[in-house]
Amino acid sequence: MKHGRIIVPANGWYEWVGEKGSKQPWYIRAKSDEPLFLAALTNHHPGEPDHAGAGFVIVTDDVAGGMLDIHGRRPLALSVEEALLWMDTGISYQQAEQIARTATLREDYFVWYPVSKEVNRAGNNAPHLIEPVKKEP
Repeated sequence: MKHGRIIVPANGWYEWVGEKGSKQPWYIRAKSDEPLFLAALTNHHPGEPDHAGAGFVIVTDDVAGGMLDIHGRRPLALSVEEALLWMDTGISYQQAEQIARTATLREDYFVWYPVSKEVNRAGNNAPHLIEPVKKEP
C-alpha cells in the first residue's frame, strides 16, 4: 500500500463506559495537551474528483488492558516521527504494517476522565464538553 496512508490530527477522542442507556462518556487525550496524530487510510486520491463513498477510516490497535475497559480497540496514535514515516510513500507495505503493529503511543502518554453526557447529542459542540466532570448517574 504505497498510497492512502494519512494522518488525522486530533486533540483527543471519546469513549463510552457502562450499560446501554446509562453510558458515561470519557475523554482521552495526551497528558501534555499536544495534538495526537491518528493513523488512517483513505480512498481519496489527490488531483482526482471524489467518488461516491470517498472517505477515510482511522486505524485501530489492541488496547491490551489498561486505559478503559470498554472494548479491545483504540485509535492508533503515533509520535510525530512515526506519523511522518506512516505517510511516506517510499516505505513498503511491510514497513507500514510494522508501524501499525508496534508504534502506537503507550498508555502512560494519555490521560482520561469522565465528561458531560451532553456529548451524546450530535448538535452539541462546545469547549466545556472536554472538561472533566464527576461521573454522572
